[in-house]
Amino acid sequence: RVSDLIEMAGGFLDDFQGTETDETDDGQKVTRLFDLTSQPTARRSVVVHHVDGTMAEIDLAMFAATGDIRNNPYVSMGDVVHVDFRKQQMFVYGAVNKEGDQEYRPGDTIDDLIRLARGVAGDATLAHVEIWRFVQDTDSTVVIPLIQQETGVVTATISDISNIPLLSGDMLFVRTRSDWRQTP
Repeated sequence: RVSDLIEMAGGFLDDFQGTETDETDDGQKVTRLFDLTSQPTARRSVVVHHVDGTMAEIDLAMFAATGDIRNNPYVSMGDVVHVDFRKQQMFVYGAVNKEGDQEYRPGDTIDDLIRLARGVAGDATLAHVEIWRFVQDTDSTVVIPLIQQETGVVTATISDISNIPLLSGDMLFVRTRSDWRQTP
């Protein structure tokens, strides 16, 4: 599979924090540190060039998040796997299991970002879900409210907004009710 081949090649470049080697230089032992780039690799747009001339774009981050084996196909003798650096990203913060940045691919929706974030954390009622989006060619943002629930009455869930498309650079904030108490 594609992930096995990448692992056999040493893994993704941004997984390394730097390496050191001990070498002998003119009879003296020298330790050299190789500084590797910290630029994130594109785990969602790994390209497989098949020996028959066709190509496939593979989403290994979605495979890791969901276990869907369609996102980690087999490779054949002669196939070439190309891993580039991430070009665009989106972000998710708040009540999710894995906060932070994710690689953005055109066509991504809130559902894709929530799946990459390993789902909504816990079972507390969602209070606010909103997108912060940069206005094109500026540093200013616009806030797009998606769920606003001040009371404990559930009027919307994450599945109600799952098909909303995202843009590169979008930040999704998922907030739960702060006064929520779980039943023992």
